[in-house]
Amino acid sequence: MLKIPEIIDFTVSTSDNMGSFGGSSVAVEVYGYNIAETNLVAEELAGKIKKMQGAKDVTISRDKSKPELQIIFDQNKMMANGLNTAMASNAVKTGSMA
Repeated sequence: MLKIPEIIDFTVSTSDNMGSFGGSSVAVEVYGYNIAETNLVAEELAGKIKKMQGAKDVTISRDKSKPELQIIFDQNKMMANGLNTAMASNAVKTGSMA
């Protein structure tokens, strides 16, 4: 794997779209914690791929998903402080920790 700290994983896959007509496609997926850094890596890879003989229609695309934060509440600590999951969830949602 590449030794780029911002990249946590990548995959390369192929598909044969045109059978014996020679129209295959290659997908390169880059995963990381920093979207700006993964965009830079994607741009760099796309530039290198465009220079390869036979490469055409090189594009960069992103799923239209939102970054997600998952919070796992410590049930014992919540109970010790008189809280339940609904109260803690509401505090996170509204940003009030009163």
